[in-house]
Amino acid sequence: MGKVILPAYIEKKYGISEVEFTRKFIKVNQEEIEINLYSEGKRNGVPIVLLGESRSRIYSNDVNKFLNNLKKLEPFLEKEIFRFMFGYVIHPSAEKIALEKNIELIATYKLTR
Repeated sequence: MGKVILPAYIEKKYGISEVEFTRKFIKVNQEEIEINLYSEGKRNGVPIVLLGESRSRIYSNDVNKFLNNLKKLEPFLEKEIFRFMFGYVIHPSAEKIALEKNIELIATYKLTR
């Protein structure tokens, strides 16, 4: 669902265009890291990489796990990065950590607004 609906929402809400999500496995220092929602797009004509995690329910431990993967990947990406998590339910504990760590949380109900 996210692969189909998120690109239009992200363009409208965050001004990022040319988004087409795929699942990607990126090898970093002998470790393979899976990104559920990967895309390269443009914001104001500037290239940007979108790294997203899709979960049905997002809790603080999910945000922390995603953050650990981002810390491994980001030094190897040479573009601006848009970090986000997408899910049906977002627990308040996840919201606090995501806000502190600059990770956008997108709930399914927001896609219709």
